[in-house]
Amino acid sequence: MFYPRISQSAFSSYNYCPRLFYLKYIQRIKPPQTQSQTRGSIIHNVIKNFLKNPSKREDLLREYNLLTKDNGNLEKSIVDIGYPLLTLWLKEMYKRGYFSAKILSLEESFERWYKEGFVLVGTPDVVFDMGNEIHIIDWKTQRGVPSEEKIIDNFQFRCYANITDWGKDVVFVAWYFRYNRIYTFFSRCEDKTIFDRRLFELFNGMINGDFHKKTDCKPEECQLGGFCEG
Repeated sequence: MFYPRISQSAFSSYNYCPRLFYLKYIQRIKPPQTQSQTRGSIIHNVIKNFLKNPSKREDLLREYNLLTKDNGNLEKSIVDIGYPLLTLWLKEMYKRGYFSAKILSLEESFERWYKEGFVLVGTPDVVFDMGNEIHIIDWKTQRGVPSEEKIIDNFQFRCYANITDWGKDVVFVAWYFRYNRIYTFFSRCEDKTIFDRRLFELFNGMINGDFHKKTDCKPEECQLGGFCEG
């Protein structure tokens, strides 16, 4: 029997806006990447490499400098924002004790098979064993800071928390990189039965072609940059 592999990103998109899912994953519409998004991708790579081999602040900033130079179309004002953000990230990581914690996974893919006929796939940015609990961290470098209510109800986190048995209480930590500040939000996992029920509902909507519903969001908030309006 064929079990489709569905990413947490796809489930999250459908949960947020079925029309967004249709355009993004069925029609495969991809708007041009902005310079801020390019910088965000570079910051992701710099952090990943630093966590593999922790070194000095100068090395962190040097790699960021090299990667932004390799991408010569980035404006200086866009690039310069990254230096204070990475410096602040380093301080916050030390302060919160992450550099002394064990890394369980670093952009490693997990999957969970459901008897209903699909496989949930997800790739957290990094997972730390903090001793008495697990911290699943996601670096948010490309979008605005949402309300705390939306963070607590974060479907992406619920996918990550339920994709495997972590063996301990799970905490999701979302780090939002904005100009000269980093915002962090913490939320805890809900009961797996409640999550699984919602996941089944979304899967049934996908296979039945229920894509007509659309979230009433502003074009600038749309993940496709307003393409949903078309």
